[in-house]
Amino acid sequence: MIHGQKYSCVGDIIEEMRLRALWLVIISVVAIAHNTLAAAQEDGLADVSAAHNTFIEDGSDDARGQLLAALSAYNGPPAVQSVNAYLTLMNHDATGDNYQHIRQSAIATETHLTPVRSILPKHYVEAKYIAAVALFNDRQDRNAILEMTHVEGFARAHFDDAGGKPGWAEDLKWKAE
Repeated sequence: MIHGQKYSCVGDIIEEMRLRALWLVIISVVAIAHNTLAAAQEDGLADVSAAHNTFIEDGSDDARGQLLAALSAYNGPPAVQSVNAYLTLMNHDATGDNYQHIRQSAIATETHLTPVRSILPKHYVEAKYIAAVALFNDRQDRNAILEMTHVEGFARAHFDDAGGKPGWAEDLKWKAE
């Protein structure tokens, strides 16, 4: 007798134990999902995703400001949501003529991608390139030339897993020269 219930055979006891084990597994999965969602909300990814979606739909300066605020508040490592948000912002800004915005978003993207530059080398070096171009166009700053040299060096030194030079690296090398 388990918990005051009478069983007619051993099979009933085994079935009861299997149901309890299944129930424990379900509770564990729900708890893990809840903790994962809570962790994402705690470190700001939920806010980044929401602001990113708003920016994609709206594209206004206010939505841009909200996305920048959410990205600034995010304290976790590069994640799919944060990387996508930074790249969206940078690419949006790069199509405009506000060189301060372009430079701001490109530098923020470069900084965010630095820990994963070996995984996302194209995006990382493109952010460096866009930041350097915006710096030159905004201020004709000599440091822009130095940054272009870094872009060229990174692109020149990058090879893919097969030992070949990717087209994007070759293109950026020539653009940065």
